[in-house]
Amino acid sequence: MAVVLGILFALGAATAGADEGPTVNCHDTARDTVSRTLPATCEGAIVSDEEAEAIRARRAAAIRRAMEPRKTFAYPKRRVAGLGSGFFVRRDGILVTNEHVVRRCLKSVSIATTEGDEVQARVLAIDRRNDLAVLKAAIQPPGVATFRPPGEPDDGTPVFVIGYPTKTLPPITPQLTSGTFLRHGDALVSKLELPQAYRKMKAFIYPGNSGGPALDALGRVAGVVVAQVNSVSVYEKTGETVRDLGFYIDNKALFRLLDHIKITFTIRDGGTAAEGKAVFAAAKPFIARIKCWQ
Repeated sequence: MAVVLGILFALGAATAGADEGPTVNCHDTARDTVSRTLPATCEGAIVSDEEAEAIRARRAAAIRRAMEPRKTFAYPKRRVAGLGSGFFVRRDGILVTNEHVVRRCLKSVSIATTEGDEVQARVLAIDRRNDLAVLKAAIQPPGVATFRPPGEPDDGTPVFVIGYPTKTLPPITPQLTSGTFLRHGDALVSKLELPQAYRKMKAFIYPGNSGGPALDALGRVAGVVVAQVNSVSVYEKTGETVRDLGFYIDNKALFRLLDHIKITFTIRDGGTAAEGKAVFAAAKPFIARIKCWQ
């Protein structure tokens, strides 16, 4: 009888598995965890085995870092005179922001990771015309950005801006702003006499967003956020009424600056498109807050 029951149990288990079908990796973006579930019951994003492994490794590293004491930093007898955003491009603490974020404090900059560590940073290089700056911080960041290949994203495709926008009070944690990339030529850029590296996006950009990444739906950096259009100024110069128009600096200009100072970076050709919450969860580890001290 024991043998018969054992056979029946085994057959029942096999039948149940066949009915359920294959399982997938389900990414819970809110908790940044991955579990194996049926496709129909996945309430998050379905990811590949490689992406699931990367998420698990990222979470394990975050837990280890959470157990360590946080680093703090402040310049003696100085105060914070400006705030901006940035993002890490290498594991050795290389990060990118706007030149105007650090313009008044080239020798007194600090950066804070999204995990709460704050350290001193030094300016390695600047490109004033294209409003770019490369910094070096003595820290290993929790994440590193990857870039989309040179070339503008398709018109109307999603753009995700992540940074520290100051609407009323400066936020403590990074914020997500969603919009769309725009590709309607550079007529407006020319009329406003902006650098040719400037590209347009339909998104609300605020002070504090400067220097953060403009990401595509695959989570790749398409450029560096730089400004929100001044509607009154645009109307005075062009006669056009423009709202919720932001600008980012395209990758070509940034790549030239990084190549010039021999900083390597990673270009990613493909990936899995995701919604804003998933893009935000994956990008948050490589975001930094920039402080200008005077």
